[in-house]
Amino acid sequence: MPRETEEFTTNEGTDISFTCTATGSPPPSISFTYESQSLNRSDGRPTQQVGASIVDRVMLGEEMMTINSTTQLYEVTRVFTLFDVAEGDSVNFTCLASADIPGTETRTNSSLFSLLVYRKLSLPVAFMTHDCL
Repeated sequence: MPRETEEFTTNEGTDISFTCTATGSPPPSISFTYESQSLNRSDGRPTQQVGASIVDRVMLGEEMMTINSTTQLYEVTRVFTLFDVAEGDSVNFTCLASADIPGTETRTNSSLFSLLVYRKLSLPVAFMTHDCL
C-alpha cells in the first residue's frame, strides 16, 4: 500500500518529471511502475513517435547516492521524466524503493504520484475587417 500520494497537474504537450528519494542501509534501489508495467527502460531514450504509449515516452535518470554524515544512512534519489504528456496520461505512477537485507526479506516501500493532465483548449479564430475612410 502506498505510503503517501503526491498530486501533479500539467498541460497537454508538456514534459513532467517525478523525483523519488529513499533512505536506508544497505542503499535502496528505486524503480517506477505504471499499471504494473516497469518504467525502467534500459536504453533511457524516449520515442519521438506521435501517439506513443506512456512506457515509450519515459526517460529514467540514474540513481544518485549520498551518505548522511549524521545518520550514516544512504540517501538515493532517482528521477523519471514523461515527455509530451497527453490528456489520456491522467494516471497514477508508483515509486518503489527496495533493499535486500541479508538474512531477512527484501524491504519495500512505495510512494504514489497522481497526474492530472489538462487538455489544451482550441478556440476558433475570427477575422474581422474594417473599412477605413
